[in-house]
Amino acid sequence: MKRILKILLGLILLIVLGLGAFLYAFDANDYKQEITDLAQMVTGRSISINGNIDISVYPWIGLKVDNVVVNNNQGFSQTKFASIDQFDIKIKILPLLSKKIEIDELVMTRLNMALEKNAEGKNNWSDFIMTSDAGVVGSKYGLTSFMVQGVELVDANIIWKDTASGKQFDILALNLSTEAIINGQPLPVNIKTRIKSNQPVWQAAVVVKSQLVFKDEYPGFNAKGMQLAANAVFPSGNLKKVSFSMVADSDVNLDAHTASLKNARIKTLGLMMGGDFNVENIFSVPVIRGPLKVETFEAAVLMKNFDVELPKMKNANSLKAIEFSSSFQTNFTSIYFDKIDAQVDGKKVDGFIRIDGGDKTQIRYTFNVDKIELNDYMPRNEGDEDRRWSLPVEFIRSVDLEGKIDVASVSASDVELKAFNITSSIKDGVLTLNPVRAKVDDSSLSSALQINAQTDPVGKLLFKAQNINTNDSINPWLNSVLGEDVIKIDGIAELDMDLKLKGIDYKSMKNTAQGLVKLNIGKMTMHGVDLDHASRSVVVNFANKNNFRTRASYVSEINLDKGEEFDSLAGTFNLSYGKLTTKDLLLKSRLADIQLTGNIDLLKEVLGYKITLDMHVENPSDIRDKLRDHPMEYNARGTYRRVACDFDYTRYDHLVSRMLTIEAKARRIQEMKKRQSGASF
Repeated sequence: MKRILKILLGLILLIVLGLGAFLYAFDANDYKQEITDLAQMVTGRSISINGNIDISVYPWIGLKVDNVVVNNNQGFSQTKFASIDQFDIKIKILPLLSKKIEIDELVMTRLNMALEKNAEGKNNWSDFIMTSDAGVVGSKYGLTSFMVQGVELVDANIIWKDTASGKQFDILALNLSTEAIINGQPLPVNIKTRIKSNQPVWQAAVVVKSQLVFKDEYPGFNAKGMQLAANAVFPSGNLKKVSFSMVADSDVNLDAHTASLKNARIKTLGLMMGGDFNVENIFSVPVIRGPLKVETFEAAVLMKNFDVELPKMKNANSLKAIEFSSSFQTNFTSIYFDKIDAQVDGKKVDGFIRIDGGDKTQIRYTFNVDKIELNDYMPRNEGDEDRRWSLPVEFIRSVDLEGKIDVASVSASDVELKAFNITSSIKDGVLTLNPVRAKVDDSSLSSALQINAQTDPVGKLLFKAQNINTNDSINPWLNSVLGEDVIKIDGIAELDMDLKLKGIDYKSMKNTAQGLVKLNIGKMTMHGVDLDHASRSVVVNFANKNNFRTRASYVSEINLDKGEEFDSLAGTFNLSYGKLTTKDLLLKSRLADIQLTGNIDLLKEVLGYKITLDMHVENPSDIRDKLRDHPMEYNARGTYRRVACDFDYTRYDHLVSRMLTIEAKARRIQEMKKRQSGASF
């Protein structure tokens, strides 16, 4: 028995020694041709191994191949479709006895792949995917099963190029790892990479985690609970950095180059979005489209991503409740929101916006709004602002924009504008709003604004208002300046403005604005004044100061409600360095003429005017009527809502005294002539 045991042990030792001697003498490099033939059968491409092949046996059959090259098809710019610096594979020994392949780990280090679409529109990867036939290989060698415990890509680079357009994506420093690949079981996958684009120029760091379930009916897989996070950088334009994250279930069809995203939840630019999307061209420039819903967001948060800071508005809650749904499409260069159905601060908005990237971002939009409370969106006064709002100069210089906004009703103070519309454009650093139109009852408003921001911003504003009811325009302005006890006007006004502006913020524009403002009102009635009472009161006060006797009944009871009728009100205002100045504002009527000269300081919100009242007294019969027929001057000064109006008695005394002196002298001369005439008889 011992002899038999010794013989068996000797045979085993001989076999082991013989196998060791075989492996020692075996050189896998002698079988490169067989290996490349097998690889070509799987991939359908010509393959060469330019490095060494190392093989090990225990505890695995290990194969390490250096410098593997997969050649490209003809008609493409690169001779190499792919290259691998090092390919490592470990195969279990015992399953091979049952014609099973169980790979412990498959590692590819520094894979470089060139994906290309040529000028004829053909690509160099479809045949690589379609020709591969692992089943042919399995049947040839009698394999019964195939399993991989894990796949790892280390520091891979994949370049995608469209020769016709010159567009290129670089997927750099790609690291991919999986767990065991088992039929019917989810495959956990982790990806980390960096992506660069040349049109437009941007780059992003991307991380993806998912579980893949491979399809039996077609080449593809489901990606359950896919998590994608990206941080993108844009060297030019206003959008410098963007963070993007998404969670979705995906279904990928490698045969059709398509995918779907179900129950997607997306977060970017401060927005939370969701929807179901279809993806086309997953091996070139993916196009994503589908219905999208954006949850409530604030406009100020969104615009900060574009380096645009919105001014603080009178209503602190303005533009803080925006939500919408739309038809969505993007190819990572452009983004379209069509069929928008939105709510902005509780108001309905519909339309579309399309943004196309490039060296200069192109924006096209149309919006229809049911109602806007304009006062809510006006900037606060300077004193209420922590910082001044500035013109978004870089945004104007970096975009190509066209669009229009139509609003059914715009409320501003006590004025309601109907059919309000703005057509806007930005071209080569020039912002144009032309036309801006609206209607107020039977009246019409039209204006145009142009700001050239190519260098230091300069602007031009034209405004024309026709058939404007003063109750809707002039009176609210007077009320804002003078308060509740205000002069009110009934009539139809016309207003023309031609202004030039400079500066990048609201204050500097007000400070540098120059131009003309023309106001013209025809037949009108002015309420809140009683000219007859005012002129008679001046005469009585003057008489009392100078010890003249006059009856109290000379001054009637004041009546501010009756209204004074005028034939016209016309004047030209000169705007310069924040001051609105006029020298020819004139009200004309049968009863009196009123002339105003002075200015309004728009920056300090103060005014100073000299008001000259010239009563038309018919056939003045006594000294009181003659005094009332003489021009009377008032001084109006103060801040908005605190205006003091005082009669200039000193000036009046001086002028009237001269008049009385001249009249007295004339009477003496006349009396002397009468006496001389009587003495001659």
